[in-house]
Amino acid sequence: MVRDGEIACKRWKDPANCIRRFAQLLGAAAETAMIRLGSEVKRNIFRLSLQGYNIVEISERLGYYERGVERVRAEIRSLLEAMMVDDRPAYN
Repeated sequence: MVRDGEIACKRWKDPANCIRRFAQLLGAAAETAMIRLGSEVKRNIFRLSLQGYNIVEISERLGYYERGVERVRAEIRSLLEAMMVDDRPAYN
């Protein structure tokens, strides 16, 4: 996904367009991840993580145990990494 944004940035002379395109790609990736997450708790942990909250803060806000938050964040990380791999073009 970022690769598309990088290509666009090289092609476009207007930095605002580059930033806008990157934001669109990032938003689409976050939206896809939200859809793929299996529960509202996981989606809330993802939302709060994107907003910069740490594990303790997320745990307190959601009333969810810290180790559970860590596990969900690891799951989200794996999901995002898999999405990046799935998005790469195959070169033969």
